[in-house]
Amino acid sequence: MKTRLNIQGMHCASCANIITKRVKKIPGVTNIDVNISTDKANLEFDSNTVTLDTINTTVRELGYSFSEED
Repeated sequence: MKTRLNIQGMHCASCANIITKRVKKIPGVTNIDVNISTDKANLEFDSNTVTLDTINTTVRELGYSFSEED
């Protein structure tokens, strides 16, 4: 599944790197591209392996959050 998400809580490129590295470790996530200048992420994951809620829980533990793009 591919989706584009808004990210809340990012302040710098380091934030984007932290999110990218952690989310890539989640089983079922195949790709994530975080753009600090737009506060958006393109995310690809296997919905049979992991849910967006699970991914968002991991991101919240880091102090950020995803929301679906309007």
